[in-house]
Amino acid sequence: MLGGAKAGANIASAAAPAHLSTFVTDLLATLDMLGYDGLDLDWEDSLNLDDFFALAQALRAARPAIVLSYPANSLNANLDTVDPRMVALARSLDRFNVQTYYPSTAVGVED
Repeated sequence: MLGGAKAGANIASAAAPAHLSTFVTDLLATLDMLGYDGLDLDWEDSLNLDDFFALAQALRAARPAIVLSYPANSLNANLDTVDPRMVALARSLDRFNVQTYYPSTAVGVED
């Protein structure tokens, strides 16, 4: 997993356009060292969507067989429209997971 709560500022700095290539190289080297086949892109705070999507695309381009997942919120903030960048992100992912913390995400459940 890359990220989690309160890790966003560090990811934002590393994934900025000026550092993206080095960040991708370092991430892939770390995966190789640990024997992992992929990353869960859990960039939760200080999120720059353009840089996030560029990171996913760069990882996929550098290693086409990498397993990439993204844990999204459980509620759709784009209820009426979908940000076109989400389509670009989907092309780079293998898995899209819904991140929930029951019961705080239980909506519309009645006895």
